[in-house]
Amino acid sequence: MNITKAELQKIEKLLNSPDKANIDLAITILSGFAVNDIGAKWLFNYYQQLQTIENEQSKTSLQSILLGTTNLSPTKASRILTLLFEKASNKICLKILETFIDGNTITFPRLDLADFPKSLFQISKIEHISWQYGNLNHLSDSILNFPTLQTLDLRHQPLMTIDEKIVHHPTLTELWISNALIVTEDLAYDANFEIFIEAAY
Repeated sequence: MNITKAELQKIEKLLNSPDKANIDLAITILSGFAVNDIGAKWLFNYYQQLQTIENEQSKTSLQSILLGTTNLSPTKASRILTLLFEKASNKICLKILETFIDGNTITFPRLDLADFPKSLFQISKIEHISWQYGNLNHLSDSILNFPTLQTLDLRHQPLMTIDEKIVHHPTLTELWISNALIVTEDLAYDANFEIFIEAAY
């Protein structure tokens, strides 16, 4: 069942609550509905407003800036964006992705998916991907489906494993990660690209 505009407006009140329990309830309710294109557009507009507010708040948090922890935990905005990529149509997901693209580079805000958005593989021109904050535990060989990819920046992602088939990527030149322990000997010696390690905060 698709969520209605009236239901979205009720959920907005929960999302705007300072009470975390109400926010969690709103996300849970949203998770139980199908989201048609009208609902997805409404949610993305709400996400954009919320992301702007969260960005401004993070600028005023000196501790977060100094520690580099601004984006390390899921936020209300990131949870909504993740839900959109899980629920919205391919057409809407592509439009959302376009807002993160500059030339041949896509830079994701915090996005708590366990893998790359499926719609991303339809954008063949991508040469640089920066997705530093999210819930990516495994780097699969799906990146072989980015035929022009040159740099992949996954710093701060909680990566635990890397599919060694990615060593054969024909165009990748740089892979940035945080966890040096997941770089196997085969990956280190056989990769056609450089692996850069930058410790997570």
